[in-house]
Amino acid sequence: MKRKLRIPERTAVRVARMGWLFALLFAMILFAVMEIANRNEGWLNMGWKIICVNIGTCFAVMLVLWMVTGTWGISCGLTALLLTIFGVVNLYSLEFRQMLISTRDIHNVRTAWNVLGAYEIVLNKRVIFLFGIGIILILAAFFLWCCERGRKKQGLKQILLRSVGVCICLVLFFYSCYWGKHPVISQEGLGWTWESSYYSQGFLAASVEVARQSFYKIEKPEGFDEEQIEQCRQELKGSKGEKDPDIILILNESWYDFSLITDFQTNEVVQPFLDNLDNCIRGYAVAPGVGGGTNSSEYELLTGNSLQLLQGITPFNSLHMDEEATVVTILKEQGYETTAFHPAPGLNYSRSIAYPDMDFDHIYFEEDVEGLEYWEQRVSFATDASNFSILRELYEENLAKENKPQFLYNLTIQNHGGYAMVSADKVPIQVIDGLSDMDEWKLFEMNEYLSCVHMTDQAFAELIQYYEESERPVIVCMVGDHCPTIAADFVRKDLTEEEEQLYLHSTPFVIWSNQELEEEYAGFLGMSHLMPFLLKSAGVSLSPYYRYIAEDLKTDVPIMTSFGLYLDRDGTQHSYGDNNAYTKLVNQYLYMEYWNLTNHKTDQLFTVPEV
Repeated sequence: MKRKLRIPERTAVRVARMGWLFALLFAMILFAVMEIANRNEGWLNMGWKIICVNIGTCFAVMLVLWMVTGTWGISCGLTALLLTIFGVVNLYSLEFRQMLISTRDIHNVRTAWNVLGAYEIVLNKRVIFLFGIGIILILAAFFLWCCERGRKKQGLKQILLRSVGVCICLVLFFYSCYWGKHPVISQEGLGWTWESSYYSQGFLAASVEVARQSFYKIEKPEGFDEEQIEQCRQELKGSKGEKDPDIILILNESWYDFSLITDFQTNEVVQPFLDNLDNCIRGYAVAPGVGGGTNSSEYELLTGNSLQLLQGITPFNSLHMDEEATVVTILKEQGYETTAFHPAPGLNYSRSIAYPDMDFDHIYFEEDVEGLEYWEQRVSFATDASNFSILRELYEENLAKENKPQFLYNLTIQNHGGYAMVSADKVPIQVIDGLSDMDEWKLFEMNEYLSCVHMTDQAFAELIQYYEESERPVIVCMVGDHCPTIAADFVRKDLTEEEEQLYLHSTPFVIWSNQELEEEYAGFLGMSHLMPFLLKSAGVSLSPYYRYIAEDLKTDVPIMTSFGLYLDRDGTQHSYGDNNAYTKLVNQYLYMEYWNLTNHKTDQLFTVPEV
């Protein structure tokens, strides 16, 4: 015989009448829980307005559920369950990739699941604490529901009045706090780093703003109209190239230069070949993300488009890549045979859809090739040595079929996090001085990461040696997609906040050729600037859009970011809405980018001059 929870009727009535107070208390507790999960140690210093908006946002969720279910108990219980799970997922996301979960990740569930095996899930004290609080709240919600279930059911009129009242409250709340002329919560979105928004605005409030942005896939630049595009057509011309060298483009996973942020010594030189490579152009590419976001870097690199107009999306999952002009379309116009190779599953970031949409002639993923090798326990990440070996094989296969100029794009995976997988006695590079303040585990991770980079150096040396012996003109570019997840823990140099964020976003690039190349240090370039610059260095034809980026924009505004700002040639930061000497230069770029994004890939701005 089942025993029901018996609550004195008078107590049940009193508790039921105060359901909204219980919900408000739940909202306050859950706000604190989310900030703890977010590792926001200064959440009590955010200011009372920000705190109230976050609590109100949580209460708004409960209001919606109360409107649907008619009971505060179910509303509070569901909210507690969902936010507890969300908080725990955030903790692991912070640990594994130094980023929070948001609406940006909705399309990346398959990718996240695919790489999950690279990390070890451990129940730590913070996770246990969150689960404990969640269980207590759910039990309290169950008690509240037991008190409410004996109440008289409401009629249709009462339900309609309740629904109308809730909707009015929600509109007033979100308009005054988020969408009005003078909102409490900033509408600028994320800056250089997510902490600047999430830690100052609160997790729930910042998440609402990121979600709002994610509904606007393409932001029309201020002042845009088709007359501006016609003006660009009249003023801007492409350039005819005199050469057609084979072009090898390597986007190297987590390749990073730690000397930007810290000083230390190792038992061996980490990159002896790359450090002494001659006949090359060096510099740094400013990536959209820190510690993650490969697809964002990949998109900017292959298109020349800044993600400034594409806030809150994962490009390959959200955009129709067959509607945009890319480096692939530009090179195919000039007779190039194009190949893409990534030694991982094609489902990651929907690359198996995006690469064909970009019209690569040949596409290869992990499942399409044989001969990939793995280093010790890093069984999910093919080595650069085996990756580059297959790249050479694909190159030779293409040439054996038809003697066309070749464009090979290769996204590597060897240096992907997590680290500290390989036994300490099998890791060749060891930090021996300069990081004595780091705990043993962090040093273990650093040693493995540096050993991976050492292997990249060796593999790249073999690749360059191969192309040195080629009779065909070849130009090779390798650039990092973003810094590794551990980078932020190793900042030791005395840097301003702006310098620190710039350097954490900056990855090295090197451009080498087996023909004579004018050596230079190119400095810091936006990731979207790199391919136009590379094609200009290669001597091939450029569309007006690419020529504008490689010459006009690069000279005065070398860094266009997706964080609401750009940097001029002196390193001074400007917001996109500023009115200054660079406004026309930047606006013309954004106008053309928007035109490219809106299915105008065959416009003369994005095609090369007739030869």
